[in-house]
Amino acid sequence: MKLKSRRINKYNVTLMLIFLAISILTFFPVMRLGKIFVYNDGVFHLQRLNEVYLNLKSCSPTFIASHTFGKMGIASFEFYPSVFLYPWALLRFISKPVTAFYVGYIVIFFVTMVVSYFTMLSYSKGDRVRSIAFALIYGFAGKHITEFMKFQIGEVIAYTFIPIAFLGFYKLMLTSEKKQGGRLLAIGLALIAYSHVLSLYLTVTTMAFIFIVLFLLKKIDIRTFLVCVKSAILFLLLVGWQLMPFIENDFRHKVSTPNFLFHVDPIEFLWHNSWHNIFDDASLGLVISISLVLGWIVINNQIEKWIYVVGVFTTMAATNLFPWEIVKRTGLYNLVTPLQNSFRFLIVSVFFLCITASLLLTRIIKIKKYGIILTVILFLGFLFSYKESLEGYYSVISNNQATNVVRSQKDKQLPMFMVINNMEYDKMNNYLSPSGSTDYITKLAAKDNNYKNIKNDHLLINGKVKSKVRFSDENRIVFIFEAKKGDKIDIPVMKYNRTRIEVNGKIVKSQESKRGTVEFMLSSSGRQKVSVYYHPSILDGLLFIGAIFIWVIILNTSLSQKLNYLVTKSFW
Repeated sequence: MKLKSRRINKYNVTLMLIFLAISILTFFPVMRLGKIFVYNDGVFHLQRLNEVYLNLKSCSPTFIASHTFGKMGIASFEFYPSVFLYPWALLRFISKPVTAFYVGYIVIFFVTMVVSYFTMLSYSKGDRVRSIAFALIYGFAGKHITEFMKFQIGEVIAYTFIPIAFLGFYKLMLTSEKKQGGRLLAIGLALIAYSHVLSLYLTVTTMAFIFIVLFLLKKIDIRTFLVCVKSAILFLLLVGWQLMPFIENDFRHKVSTPNFLFHVDPIEFLWHNSWHNIFDDASLGLVISISLVLGWIVINNQIEKWIYVVGVFTTMAATNLFPWEIVKRTGLYNLVTPLQNSFRFLIVSVFFLCITASLLLTRIIKIKKYGIILTVILFLGFLFSYKESLEGYYSVISNNQATNVVRSQKDKQLPMFMVINNMEYDKMNNYLSPSGSTDYITKLAAKDNNYKNIKNDHLLINGKVKSKVRFSDENRIVFIFEAKKGDKIDIPVMKYNRTRIEVNGKIVKSQESKRGTVEFMLSSSGRQKVSVYYHPSILDGLLFIGAIFIWVIILNTSLSQKLNYLVTKSFW
């Protein structure tokens, strides 16, 4: 037994090293150039990383943007998940910013492959060949590489944990391992919640649809339902601290959100992009497209059938092949408008189709006469998929000099496309990103584009622009100016319910101005030092501590159980 366990452990260590090598080789060609091609949401996420890094230098968490996003005190860190930005930002302490960024990509890609391997290992009851196939297909899926190259970092991280959530859902709904499934479901959903809210919404919506179907088929018993409730409670305990800012700041009425306009892509667009392996949001990639067309051939049981059906259904939902015009005339349409684009369904469809693709690839490998030849052909398909996805990105970086950030900005806003090196990286802090930087500003700031006045750093005294000195600290923006007692001061910083101000060291009451900023009356004359900061509630802090405590229990219990599991079970 000991000899067998050692062989198993050696096998897994070797496999993990191979996954690590693959992850490094995936991004090393672009990392060695020392530049980042920044577009789409790139500046938005790089500024978020920078803000977290600057605050970590003072050992402080991040609540508002005091160094970035025009230094307007936008609380996007409270409403957009930031948990996984912290370990990523720590890389800045040991490497240059561009290197730290790509190392972060390497780590995410590696963890994605490891997670997908072990989740498939559990689902397939120890089929190593299929698990390796799934890890490779899921990791190199065209949609996944697209998320990386288009800087959709929230989706990239969420993509890593989707297999955990659906494995838990499967075990809870369709196996006897309901307790384990309930825990995995809560953990997976919590990790997705720490990554990207829309991916969480889409995952939960998909699960709700499957749950309804199973309920109608009378597959849900009372035990399953009770474990679902317990799983939901555990999930809420893990993410409650992240939900509190939405409640405390009256999110619905006082905070501006991105426009909820649902755009639907034509099926011809998705089909063309997928089969031509075009680098785009609406693209499955070549390998997944093959599984979409041929997957039904290898289905050998009811579960695999439903997995394939869900993959096909969600792919249809990503296009106008789905009857969205009919749905528009019902209340159900309101459920999908927060997704903004139909292609977001692909993050779920890719997961399910990758399961089918792994089954297809495993069957091909096991063909006696032609298995090896076909496997080599498919492997070359992987390389082609990877090459096509990164070729354009690599070409832009290698053929263009770094953008001069100061010269390229216009009215304090950066252009949509830039090539950034280490010298220009931190200069982005002083300007607004072309997309995302005004998400979650106050509604009054968004009204009539008031934020444009705020980004110009206009401090108003009795409605008139006045000169001042300002500087930023962690989660705090400080202004120094001269004013008289009774003057109405309007500070160019966003006013949320949890925003607080200190005037000459004393906390004073403030209100929201007509432009959505901090406004208050002075009680003394002379030189004024005003400090604006975000103050989370005690309840928020307690929920955060409680979540950490639960994670410690989960990890401690899991480690103590898995150490024995690791040396006794052949499929670990």
